[in-house]
Amino acid sequence: MERAKIDLSARTCPNREERLRSIKAFYGDADELIQSATQGGVPWRNRAFQQNGGCVNSSTMMRLASVRDGVVLSHAPIGCSGMIYGYREVYQNISPSEGRPPADFHWISTNLRENDLVFGGEGKLARTLLEAEARYRPEAIFVLSSCASGIVGDDLEGVVASTQPKVKARIVPVHCEGFRSQVPQTGFDALWHAVLKHLASRSGNRQPDLVNLVAPFSVTWGDRRELIRLLGRLGLRANIVPEFASVADLRQVSEAALTVTTCQSFGDYLQKALQDNFGVPFLRDPVPIGISQTCDWLRRIAEATGRTDRVEAVIAEELAAVAPHLARLREALSARKVKIFVNAGQGRALGLPLLAQELGLTVSGISTLEHDELSVDGLKKIRERCGAYKVHVAEYQAAEQAAIVDALRPDIYTGCPMTGAVYKREAGMARMHSFRSDPSPEGQQFGFRGAITYGHVLLRVVSNPSLNKRLAGVTPRPYRPWWYQRNEPLAFVKDGSAA
Repeated sequence: MERAKIDLSARTCPNREERLRSIKAFYGDADELIQSATQGGVPWRNRAFQQNGGCVNSSTMMRLASVRDGVVLSHAPIGCSGMIYGYREVYQNISPSEGRPPADFHWISTNLRENDLVFGGEGKLARTLLEAEARYRPEAIFVLSSCASGIVGDDLEGVVASTQPKVKARIVPVHCEGFRSQVPQTGFDALWHAVLKHLASRSGNRQPDLVNLVAPFSVTWGDRRELIRLLGRLGLRANIVPEFASVADLRQVSEAALTVTTCQSFGDYLQKALQDNFGVPFLRDPVPIGISQTCDWLRRIAEATGRTDRVEAVIAEELAAVAPHLARLREALSARKVKIFVNAGQGRALGLPLLAQELGLTVSGISTLEHDELSVDGLKKIRERCGAYKVHVAEYQAAEQAAIVDALRPDIYTGCPMTGAVYKREAGMARMHSFRSDPSPEGQQFGFRGAITYGHVLLRVVSNPSLNKRLAGVTPRPYRPWWYQRNEPLAFVKDGSAA
């Protein structure tokens, strides 16, 4: 079925439930999910009990917080922006010589209170815009709506229109009310809709050596360097957005020769909107995790940018450098007959199982934050290369993961800090990433070098599980025995609409 083109004249993006038929609750065989997805879609199901969840507003805010010469203005009660304090601390161990801007991130809140929710906060928003301009002299001010300002009905566009002549910065209204969607990833789309509508260049220019690389903050600093290096070997420049981008970087996304992403979910809206409105082609798959995926990634980029004459030589050199290491890792891990469970966002959940297979591991299951039509091809590829496996779709539901891991008994559980990671008590818990704060080579997962460095991480986990065994012996399980004995991870999930 032909998809609807993305309309940037609209105030904001559609919700993920509508645009991609996203769901957040499933557990079962991969074959079952693939079949349902290809026969009309998987029905939405609600949780009667939910331990945690994401937020459209926070998904947007955290991706704009590091824009170098921008200001995030949260039109909300002060608590909505409190998380940025932790976000700032994440990056303090990266030296400015590594590319971190020496200045702090800039954000400001209208600090909506009871009176503002009764009488409206538009006047306060206008005054705060002027304050942001006076304090920071930014190139852009991103005005983020919230549940509170959305319920009151404050007119962001009206305030922006009346205030814009008074400030030099470009004011960018972003509609990301927390209540507007049950799929927090809608916040990614709201971000890109606002950037393309209010910031993207309309010059019509094309920079033939510029590639947009869409990377969320879960891509480490070491991975950033590696992907820049690989693109550079093809004579291409990486325009990494939005993390640590400048406003100029965001403006030039419409002038790139191609858009690629490290996460299908994060980059999808930007890629499609750029193609529909600016004619910039995109490459959604594969994500460059694992040897074969990285080779395919480079070949497809080379084909799209007219560099097929050099790509095979580059790949041959890279493979020659990693082949001995890959062979040793595969021999060591294959001998141990290791089973792995991958818990990650969409990009890694679809990429790491393929790397695990190359390293000689068996994939017992994956857990990802959401499932939608973007996942289907990746799930099929894992099935073809790795065999049968389980799929869990959930957003931060640690109890469900604990029951699944207890039933599958993998030797390694690898999980993101943000996905409710549950350590594998009897065996190994492997780090997934440390967000972009990790500048070390050991933190890499992407590209050829990342495949080898993460292979060593996995080998260390199975070679020395003593910490997990010690923890298993001296600490109780986090849930009562009946929960594990029930063997029904989705016991509190019920049928229902997304409304």
